[in-house]
Amino acid sequence: MQRPQAQTLQSSPPLQPKDQEVCIFLYSTMVTCCPLILVPPKIVARFGDPVSAVCNTSATDAEGIGWEVPVQGIGPVPPPSVSWNVEKLVEWEIEPVCYLNLKDGTQCSVTLPVTLYHTPDKVSISGPDHDLIEGNEYRLKCYIHNVAPAEKLKVFWYKDDDELPVREFYEESRTPVTVSDTLIITPTRHYNGSVFKCLAVLDLRPDGPQNLFTVSSPYTFTIVYNYFFLGSSPPLQPKDQEVCFFLYSTTVTCGYCRCPYLFFNTVNQIETLIDHFYL
Repeated sequence: MQRPQAQTLQSSPPLQPKDQEVCIFLYSTMVTCCPLILVPPKIVARFGDPVSAVCNTSATDAEGIGWEVPVQGIGPVPPPSVSWNVEKLVEWEIEPVCYLNLKDGTQCSVTLPVTLYHTPDKVSISGPDHDLIEGNEYRLKCYIHNVAPAEKLKVFWYKDDDELPVREFYEESRTPVTVSDTLIITPTRHYNGSVFKCLAVLDLRPDGPQNLFTVSSPYTFTIVYNYFFLGSSPPLQPKDQEVCFFLYSTTVTCGYCRCPYLFFNTVNQIETLIDHFYL
């Protein structure tokens, strides 16, 4: 049975209802309360999970009570309570309404706020597909695939064990969306071999779970940089072109080097490296 539509007007400041009753502002100078109590007052559930709620009334002049909702609607039934139960809720934008019919022919209603959430199918990082040059600016992008609700999402970046700035999303979408966040880096040689990760966290407090997180696969890259060495003759024939040396007299210039351990201050350290490559 379809409930008749009630027209309501909002006014401010908002009324603080007594005993969790929901109050409706009907006109600018007249206020009436709908004696309905929802248990729970809000629902936060994973997409596809079962949900249930009970609507109760304390009104002595109640004639019927029911739920108007596209999924498992019920009523009106005799007061004082009516339950709404769904085994598998898959309607993203559902708005269950509990209504109360009074003996004088009037009706009031309250809406049960429902939030369905979906953790990301995947979190991934994309970036340059080549070695990075020290001192240049680059962008890493974190993609969070099919997450809901987006406005409850936070993205954390990590470089090794160091937490980088946190991004919060304010995109209002009740259905799953794919969003992204960009991290701008200017690498130094100390970034070489570092592990970057992107962590997507759904925080549904105070009415739902917190710290529902999904982490990306590790993202690493190689840094190339200029460096100067001291050395001696004869010139080194580098293995696999990993090290670029020109050993003349006492001054050696290393071009773009990709080895993170090539920080040498003495000839002995270079000779140790030469011995390593000739083994």
